[in-house]
Amino acid sequence: MNKFGILEDLLNDQSVTEIMVNGLNSIYLERQGKLSLYENNFNNEPELLDVIKNILGSCSKTINPEKPFADARLPGRLQGQHSPAAALGIGAYGYY
Repeated sequence: MNKFGILEDLLNDQSVTEIMVNGLNSIYLERQGKLSLYENNFNNEPELLDVIKNILGSCSKTINPEKPFADARLPGRLQGQHSPAAALGIGAYGYY
C-alpha cells in the first residue's frame, strides 16, 4: 500500500474539496458542494493511523494519545484527531 493508502486517489482528485474520515468505515468526500460516502474503508485502526501519521509527517507533525490533536497545512489543511479525544476513535478532516 502507498503511504496515503485508500485516500491517495482522493488526495490527487482535483474535484474533491473535502475529505472527512470518521473512523474506519465512515469516510465522506465533498465534490461540488455535495457530500457522499466513499465506497472504500480502512481495514483496521493501525492502517488508518499510519495514513494519518504519514500525511501529518509530511508537514513535520505528529499525533498520538498524549497529543491527540494535530493541524497541518498541505496543499490544503488537515486536522487529525486521536482517541481518546476523538469520540469515534481516530479521524481526520481535510480541506482543500
